[in-house]
Amino acid sequence: MISVIVPIYNEEARLSRCVDWILRSGYPDFELLLVDDGSTDRSPELCRACCQRDSRIRWIRQERQGVSAARNRGIDASRGEWIVFVDADDLVSPDFLGLVAREAREGRSLLLFDFAPPRRRPGDELFPDAGTPCPPAEVLGGAILPLVQSLLTLRPLFPGSRAHLRSPCAKAYWSDLLRGVRFSPGIPIGEDALFNTACLARAESIAYIPRPVYFAEKRLDSATHRFQPDYLRDDRRFQREMEGLLEELGLFPAAEDAFYENVLASMAAVLIRGIFHPDSPRTCRENRRLCREMLSDRLYRQALAYNGRTGVLPRRLLLFFLRTRCFSLVKLISRASYRYLYLWKGI
Repeated sequence: MISVIVPIYNEEARLSRCVDWILRSGYPDFELLLVDDGSTDRSPELCRACCQRDSRIRWIRQERQGVSAARNRGIDASRGEWIVFVDADDLVSPDFLGLVAREAREGRSLLLFDFAPPRRRPGDELFPDAGTPCPPAEVLGGAILPLVQSLLTLRPLFPGSRAHLRSPCAKAYWSDLLRGVRFSPGIPIGEDALFNTACLARAESIAYIPRPVYFAEKRLDSATHRFQPDYLRDDRRFQREMEGLLEELGLFPAAEDAFYENVLASMAAVLIRGIFHPDSPRTCRENRRLCREMLSDRLYRQALAYNGRTGVLPRRLLLFFLRTRCFSLVKLISRASYRYLYLWKGI
């Protein structure tokens, strides 16, 4: 059996659609766990209605603790040999669970699938390949280092691949793989990357199935676009956790370049979304203080030594001006980057 875990917080506008697509599965042997993380809208009513609709659906309620705690609660309550995570505002293809069952018979412990590309027009079919013969899986064996490097740098696993190694979605985890592995509720940024790094290191057999099975719709009200006042604090906590995990797994020396590339990318995100965001109420003096705080951080200082050799030119310029304390130029580039990335390109 496959356990499908859906964490929910105030998703009344999208939850029914998500459940509908999961129930379209051509593979019947699954349970659907709706983990309601203290919703204050009509989500509990919808969860109750879903349970009445299909006996394979279970509804779990908890006080508001965050998405990591909700996913952990789902793992603890799951009965399946395989675990799949779906966010309540996303959709999965009808053949997804069947493909998981097919590969499960081959003795895998972690399955990686592709995300579906964004729709160019509202009427475009989300999963045009569903139901057609699926290409054979690419067995990755124990090649952990390239996978961890891909996770840290956000580079594609293979040319043309849309597998996203940081997200727990569009994947299937053998339940034994998750014994002792959980999401970190105290880390609001990067908890997925920590979870997947631990899973990659423990997995004995990993397979990549080049089939788009998961559609994540871009939302303008997502956390990516909002001002995040605690971004600096949260990112520093995540980077230390990731450094410690890589050292614990014996991967840090080999993954050092990729790790610092990840730190540099995070530093740029902190500046754009957590310090110089257009909606920030902070004063110029407070923003400068935060910039100086970044420069005093050990990991950030070490990462800046890599800045000239990796990354796109705008990011290198942004961090160069941070390093040289030209904070007015840092603000200018951060604001321009926000407009380009989040308003014009819609990332």
